[in-house]
Amino acid sequence: MTGRLAGRFRAALAATFFLFSPVPFACAQVSDTELRLAQVAGSEIANSILKSQSLAQMPRISDPGIAAQFAVMLPESAGKGDAPDIAELARLAELTEISGRIVRAYVLAGTGSNSNAGLNEEGRQMAGRNFIAFLPEIATLYDYRVRIAARMALGGAQLRNALSPERLADPAVGEALRAIDDTVSGVIVSVLGCSADDKIDERWRLERLTLLLSRVDDFADLLDTAPSQEIADQALAAAISEQNSPLAAPFKDFALSILR
Repeated sequence: MTGRLAGRFRAALAATFFLFSPVPFACAQVSDTELRLAQVAGSEIANSILKSQSLAQMPRISDPGIAAQFAVMLPESAGKGDAPDIAELARLAELTEISGRIVRAYVLAGTGSNSNAGLNEEGRQMAGRNFIAFLPEIATLYDYRVRIAARMALGGAQLRNALSPERLADPAVGEALRAIDDTVSGVIVSVLGCSADDKIDERWRLERLTLLLSRVDDFADLLDTAPSQEIADQALAAAISEQNSPLAAPFKDFALSILR
């Protein structure tokens, strides 16, 4: 989720929360305190990345101190539990933005750009090398984003089912639901994309794809309203490309699961 989308999401959810009485979902798993600590830890890691003058100086999760910061930045409670309530959806959106910002910081380190769109050919090559160099950190961040996206998808589905047609017709509610769909779809597409990249270690890709496939039921309702055909096409194309590797079956299974 980009900062712009996170802002749009927060505004829409705030409007939904204050205009309507809260929907009685399950109790929140991640607290405001955990979110504030995650924001601080995320800023510290981002600053460490920006200040690093070489790959050797970059914060690595193999360092116990950095691993501890990651644990604070990515609170485990956020990926657990059933459908989040409206207030927790907003907190999960913030955590998605934080984790996405750190992924970009690692990948774009040394490129002089803060977005993939601004990269020239040399910058794209450097970003590709960075991705490979920081596979352990990116794996942790990607897996976390999948777990959060799964809960957000459940929350969005429960919100759709719980609200009346009149409430669903409200522009603020519609904007909040679209933001959930965009966020979750973006996470799915990014994981499928890196899992199909044969420049990345096969075992690493299989682990990411296996986790995504394990949460496909959580994404089911969302994929009824999101661009499921495009996502399925992406997975099927990857399955064909990987037909002689262990990734072919999970790519195919994921595509068929969302088209059921």
